[in-house]
Amino acid sequence: MKYKFKLLWAFALVFMLSSCGDMFDLDINVDPNNPQTTTPNLLLTNAQRELAYQINAYSDNAQGFMGIISSFDSWQISQSAFNGRWRTAYSSILKDLEGIIATNSGATGSPQYLGIAQLLKAYIVSNMVDFFGDIPYSEALRGDDPTGAIKNPKFDDDQAIYAECLKLIDQGIANVTNARVPVAVSGDVIYGGSAARWEKFGRTLKLRLYLNTRLVDAAKSKSEIEALITGGKLISADADDFLFPYSKVVTPDNRHPWYQSTYTSGTNGFTYILHQIMLEMLEDGDPRVPYYFRRIQSNVLNQDDPSQRNTTPCSQASCSIGYFPLSPVVEERLYTNKNIPYTAAKTYMAGFLAATGETPRAFLWMAICARSQEFILREAIMMLLPRLFLKQIRRPEEGSSR
Repeated sequence: MKYKFKLLWAFALVFMLSSCGDMFDLDINVDPNNPQTTTPNLLLTNAQRELAYQINAYSDNAQGFMGIISSFDSWQISQSAFNGRWRTAYSSILKDLEGIIATNSGATGSPQYLGIAQLLKAYIVSNMVDFFGDIPYSEALRGDDPTGAIKNPKFDDDQAIYAECLKLIDQGIANVTNARVPVAVSGDVIYGGSAARWEKFGRTLKLRLYLNTRLVDAAKSKSEIEALITGGKLISADADDFLFPYSKVVTPDNRHPWYQSTYTSGTNGFTYILHQIMLEMLEDGDPRVPYYFRRIQSNVLNQDDPSQRNTTPCSQASCSIGYFPLSPVVEERLYTNKNIPYTAAKTYMAGFLAATGETPRAFLWMAICARSQEFILREAIMMLLPRLFLKQIRRPEEGSSR
């Protein structure tokens, strides 16, 4: 009986092993939700999205640290203050762009994808140089290099990196405008794969970099600036603006970061937002407005009190006071045609281009007017109309009829 019992178990075990022969062929370390390879269009979209977040964060940090630097009583900038910006640039943006460059550099690759990635790489790297100075470049992104991993890349000289960025721009323009191998580009949410608009962006970025280096190599910068302005093909119209269009998608969250921080969270993070009750009362002509709200005529803070210096009346010390529309799809303005007159004014005032006495003034005035026209309507809605309404509802007290 004991023998039969053992024999029965042996047959059962053989049957189980034979029916599950593929069980040992499974690779349990392969995650289907996190593939090791992807297509350039997906990498491009993610790189552009992360780049927009990065530039937005630079702006946020600048606003906050301007206040800290000007503080009389404390110094609160830490060594880890920019860890997020640094990590995002290398582990996300540049990693994705390098993936596009690596897969499209060969004979079978797309020169258009390659050119766009090169231009974006030059943009983010030059921004990092402007922000940090010397950064890892030549040995960066080689932590998993099969030919020789570099876990601790060296810091390269910022001037040398700028020179590499200028080379990247030339290569990017040549590739993106390569008419011999035209390839339809998808995943480009900034310019929709338009070679002409990417060329304008590349030439405009090149103009900005040469303007930045004018004090290092004056002769070279002067000749290049003259050639770029004379040759045209710069960002000069709204359609050419280098903007990232956020969407209403919630998962993953592709809405504007300020919308996420200030509106959806309900914490009023770092901006003042017009409260809904006030907006509705103004729109409905509610006569109780002057009793609910009043304009502060004096300083809110006492600057004679050391504890109140360099502070603003909001929830966080780094808040910025200003208008922000309650919309998730506001574009991230990375570089627009409004910047060109400012750039031209700087160029003339620096003596790089021959000009009459009025030329710099004309470009500066053009820049101011362009920016003013862009915001005058929203400023009228947010500032002028409420004031006019307040005057109207107060007229009966002043002896006039509504």
